[in-house]
Amino acid sequence: MKYSVLLFCFFAWNCSDEITPVFPEPDMSINDKSDVGTTQSDVSVSTDAPVIPVVEKTLPDEFGFEGVAYIGHLESSVLQWIRTDGSPRMGGELDLGEAIIELAIDRKNHILAAALPAVAEVKLFRIDTPKNDTTPIESPKLLATLSFDSPVLGIKFDPFNQRLYAVKTLPVPADGSPQTQSELYIYNTENPQAPTQIGDPTKIPASISWDIDPVRRVLFLFDGINDLLRGYDLANDSITPLPGAPIDFGVWYPETNQTSFKVRNLKVDPWSNRIFGARSQGAFSELITIQYDGVIPNSAQNFSDISSMDKLQKKDDGFDASVDLDNRPFILDAANPIVDRINGMVWLVTASWDGSKASYGTMSLRDDTLALDKNCEDSSKGLMCWYRSYFNGQEQTKFHYTDGAACADGTHKVFVGTSYDTEDNTQPGNVHLFKYTSSGEMTRVELEKSVVKAYPVAAICH
Repeated sequence: MKYSVLLFCFFAWNCSDEITPVFPEPDMSINDKSDVGTTQSDVSVSTDAPVIPVVEKTLPDEFGFEGVAYIGHLESSVLQWIRTDGSPRMGGELDLGEAIIELAIDRKNHILAAALPAVAEVKLFRIDTPKNDTTPIESPKLLATLSFDSPVLGIKFDPFNQRLYAVKTLPVPADGSPQTQSELYIYNTENPQAPTQIGDPTKIPASISWDIDPVRRVLFLFDGINDLLRGYDLANDSITPLPGAPIDFGVWYPETNQTSFKVRNLKVDPWSNRIFGARSQGAFSELITIQYDGVIPNSAQNFSDISSMDKLQKKDDGFDASVDLDNRPFILDAANPIVDRINGMVWLVTASWDGSKASYGTMSLRDDTLALDKNCEDSSKGLMCWYRSYFNGQEQTKFHYTDGAACADGTHKVFVGTSYDTEDNTQPGNVHLFKYTSSGEMTRVELEKSVVKAYPVAAICH
């Protein structure tokens, strides 16, 4: 348990609210209310400011999927993969020599990156693209190793500009106070066998909940010290705060209980120009969805030239934490939002009440309206697809706890979730697979053996 204890502060959360959990029938009449919420800044705009004409680029095509999901583990050095094409099934594995805390993928150029905290390295691999579902998957081929003087806990690819972003931890201050900053590194990956660092690292608020829009070259980050959503322009390989005030989540999500407010696994979707996050706060847990400006700068412009944080808007969805518990569907935790733009779906990896205990699984929402789907065979109310595991064809009746590691293959319509052993996270975890339709109907894939290595914390679909 050495790595999970060392990094516990980055993953710890509490889903206990000391309430009697209920799961009332959801209101399926929820409509999209895209104009609710207000920006947090009253910054005035000078009427004398020059008007910069906008010549918009167009969005690139969305990526398809090759039919493979990769899983990394914090208590194991083994990278595993699952086949999601044809009949979903367990695939192969590769020992990286050290535990894995994060995975990132460039699906345009077929590169996988793995962050190894114990040795403060990020390794880049070329990954296979199978011709069909009967073609064996070749093991990832090591391309390069990036070394740091302290662990990297976050990595993201920009496939269009061939960049890799890495967030490195900084030492705890001498007075023992919490570290409030990290360093963001930028690498040019045009030659993935010899990535080159661009400029010096830039200090940003400490966070493991951040993501980028590679089309507009923008980074959004949850600043958990101050409960703020911050935005940065990444154009010209610099890191500049977006104009306007950061979003104060305390204003947009004011509900309080004995569980602290957190936004986990922030996701940015360039095609819908939305930010998704998992609000983890006991019975106030929910999906967070924020719309940002969809304007796409041309080659002579930066996003910050033509837009700002003031244009962000909160969007309503199938959850409304401001409503009394007896009158709304609610969950007991939220861990990770997963976006499938191909089929118009958004999942939330979450915990709910299964009739006898709090358990974990996934639920889906419509991408356009953000209304809850009601089409899983697993529960009487249809919302939750519970995580269940199997060994030798027999279901294991044990509690499934997840850090949220999951992904969706939109081409082959397979959802991949993970869980780990709550009694001993050095023991094998489990993978949970669901096939689904474009309308959101989900069917469990019952694997003969669903075990994976110890403490899965990263899952990514290719």
